Amino acid sequence: KEEAKEASSTPAASAASAAPAASGESAPKVQARGTDMRKEDIGGDFTLTDGDGKPFSLSDLKGKVVILSFGYTHCPDVCPTELLTYSDTLKQLGDQAKDVKVVFVSIDPERDTPEVIGKYAKQFHPDFIGLTATGDQSLPVIKQQYRVVSAKVN
Repeated sequence: KEEAKEASSTPAASAASAAPAASGESAPKVQARGTDMRKEDIGGDFTLTDGDGKPFSLSDLKGKVVILSFGYTHCPDVCPTELLTYSDTLKQLGDQAKDVKVVFVSIDPERDTPEVIGKYAKQFHPDFIGLTATGDQSLPVIKQQYRVVSAKVN
């Protein structure tokens, strides 16, 4: 059976934009991996299938900070490590975590059915959203929008 291999994953949004504190003091500098989508000509809305088998559009999260990650459930190390990091980040945010959504998009829809991707994402945090392509939903177009490169290898 072919194994999906993630050649490049781009967490496409970052929750690390720190605004100056209200008291006039500068907020501490925060370093994070990823790309602040507001400064790049990448991305855009898309609709995929969530863990309940329902269509889910990225635009449903308007007004939230979105951490968008691409991967697959059979990923041995990078994907679970990133999702654990995002889970820890939400814990550190405390009440502010309500304004942040983590979306994990499968690049392996043949194996990552809606049920599989939904359960996988929720293992890391109950509010994580797992998405996969079903029917005529076009994963290649979304990968191109977000500059995600992946390939299956034997």
